[in-house]
Amino acid sequence: MKKQLCMILALWLGATCAYADENPLIMLQGVVNEVMRELKKPNNDYKKNSDALFSLVDHHILPHVDFVEMGRWVAGRNAWQKASPEVREKFIKAFKTVVVRTYATALLHYRNQTVEFLPSRESYEGQTRIKVSSLIKDVDKGSTRIDYYLIKHDSKWQVYDIIIEGVSLVKGYEAQYGDDIRAKGLESVIPKLLHNKNYKRAA
Repeated sequence: MKKQLCMILALWLGATCAYADENPLIMLQGVVNEVMRELKKPNNDYKKNSDALFSLVDHHILPHVDFVEMGRWVAGRNAWQKASPEVREKFIKAFKTVVVRTYATALLHYRNQTVEFLPSRESYEGQTRIKVSSLIKDVDKGSTRIDYYLIKHDSKWQVYDIIIEGVSLVKGYEAQYGDDIRAKGLESVIPKLLHNKNYKRAA
């Protein structure tokens, strides 16, 4: 389940797109299609070249994820407000690297799954937050429901959480680091993030 969870997040994160003030559903569809085309190219052997894999994700992931919003949810309102701007910046930098590197490796588990985005039940116009739902279809394992939660900044939509069969990625990270943050403050978990094996792999 962990590998599947990682793969699903990574699938849509790796592509470049410039969807200015556009329907978030169309944006996500475009990202997924581009990622799949990249993964299917016969000359891209990411299993043998992890540096190329990490470079691909590094280059394309940042426009599509709001790591600050994600980090705020993980930290909790009180700890986030108490932390200095410098501590917040260090936390987000380390947290972002761990998340990107963790899910970059999940690209290697791609096995020609297909993605179906479901029609939105609400209009995105005039909204600053919205949910986009999809199904990941696997001929052997059936369908997995994925809900993307997006926030709008100016004309740009970014993802800040993904719910996989009812399980939140943000809440998963909050469960991993939240107790230490609440007990010792935001700065206390930065060393743990820096010593995370996925952070070291990025260095």
